[in-house]
Amino acid sequence: KIVRIGVGIDTSRYGHYAVFLRDDLQPAAGELQFMEATDGYAQLRTRLEQIVSKLGTVHFAVRLDVASQYADNLLHFLHALPAQLSNATFTVSCGDPQRNKNYRAALFGSKKSDPIEARAAARYALSERPAPVKMLSAEQRTLRHVASRLQAVVRQRTRLINQFHLLLTSTFPELALLVKDIARGWVLTLCERYPTAKLLAAASAQDLRQLPYLPEKLIDPLLEHARTAIASLEGDTVAELVRDQVRQLRDVRARQLRLEKTLVDAYRQLPDANHLDSIPGIGDVTAAILTAFIRDIDRFQTPNQLVAYFGAMPIEASSGVDRDGKPRAAKRYIMSRRGNDLVRRYLWMAALSAVRYNPA
Repeated sequence: KIVRIGVGIDTSRYGHYAVFLRDDLQPAAGELQFMEATDGYAQLRTRLEQIVSKLGTVHFAVRLDVASQYADNLLHFLHALPAQLSNATFTVSCGDPQRNKNYRAALFGSKKSDPIEARAAARYALSERPAPVKMLSAEQRTLRHVASRLQAVVRQRTRLINQFHLLLTSTFPELALLVKDIARGWVLTLCERYPTAKLLAAASAQDLRQLPYLPEKLIDPLLEHARTAIASLEGDTVAELVRDQVRQLRDVRARQLRLEKTLVDAYRQLPDANHLDSIPGIGDVTAAILTAFIRDIDRFQTPNQLVAYFGAMPIEASSGVDRDGKPRAAKRYIMSRRGNDLVRRYLWMAALSAVRYNPA
């Protein structure tokens, strides 16, 4: 007879907590806290061996409460165990954090600790019999790590742009009215050379014509706004703040470009090509990002589930005013903010490209 044992593991950066339950939800062995290290993994293996020695043929239903990517090594360790332990089989599953949280709250209320999380995971493995997680190859895991790093850098760039907007409200607020994208190359060059409205007001039209890519039609409006600006801050200290913000924006943009190249290289090294980049309008970077975060297309039973996972769908927004100070229409649709922000960003850029260059 095969004995089912539920193993719930709450994962964290430095170590994990494991709980072992029988089918009747009673403890099958003592709970175990083990480190994310060779010795800790040896402790887990020893505990599993003791259970097999005591009960005979055992099927371990393992459920991981995953915190970020801290469970990557543990997952690979668990998938290698069936070949190392006789009379033992394994089903290893991972739950999304929200589902695990809801299940734990239903069982234990507001209680929250490593043992509670692990007990909830073990009970879920026994009661719900979740499908096993599909293991990713080393190349797929590398792709995910690069994509996560790119996501962090893109978020950092967004924060820096927002900080730049805030700084300009005191040094040259009119600039944001003339230029939609204040992170463009020529805008950064302009702000580096003339970091305050007062300094720009002292420049001539000929001076501005020396700036690469600055549109001719914006030269006169820039000078006019600078000379009548309502800026409340000026001076050498403020100028240095603006220049420092420009340097940070240039640096983070360069890092983003390097990571995009690294991401595409990792995408090219996947053992099985998925040919997403062959779809017109889907570039190399977008294909790599989609591949990294979809992981396994079979996780999604319908197209709508995939769309909802990334939040790439319209929602109604009808409050506030637009850039021109006019009230927004009663019904206005924008992209949802749910899901993965990096995927939405690159899908949005792909859509803009298709609108411009793909007649269909």
